[in-house]
Amino acid sequence: MAQNTLQSLEVDLQARKKELEKMNHLDAKIEQDLKTHLQRIEEMKSDLQLFGNLDSFKQELEKEKTMLLEKRENLTKIKETMKQQMHLLTRQYEALKKKLSTNDMHTLLTDLHQKIHIYEQNNFTLQEFIHQKGSECDYRENKSNSLQLMQECNKILKSH
Repeated sequence: MAQNTLQSLEVDLQARKKELEKMNHLDAKIEQDLKTHLQRIEEMKSDLQLFGNLDSFKQELEKEKTMLLEKRENLTKIKETMKQQMHLLTRQYEALKKKLSTNDMHTLLTDLHQKIHIYEQNNFTLQEFIHQKGSECDYRENKSNSLQLMQECNKILKSH
């Protein structure tokens, strides 16, 4: 019976230790939650100060809105001015392009430029052809190989 009482007390002691451990964890969690809530309270206080004077806040927003609207209006005017300038420059460009296309000197220069381009292409093609044919009929390597073989044959014949 004393044995049973000791065992039941040990089981009860273990249960109480677990409860104490849970309480310690709960304390740490409560402290963390308290810190978080205190931080949120401070944030809310600063927000209350900001929004406490709602009239000045509305005035600031209204000023900013007015400034942004003015900026938008100015940018719209600049955009329209740029469009007009672009149209004017496009018309001037097209007029100059048309005038240039009817100019005899320009036509002559364009034709000569095209001919030069064709001559350059032909020149390149001919250079490639000459290089290819030159490499096909280059017998210097064969000549040197033949002379070397002949010398080796002569040496072999002399040694026998």
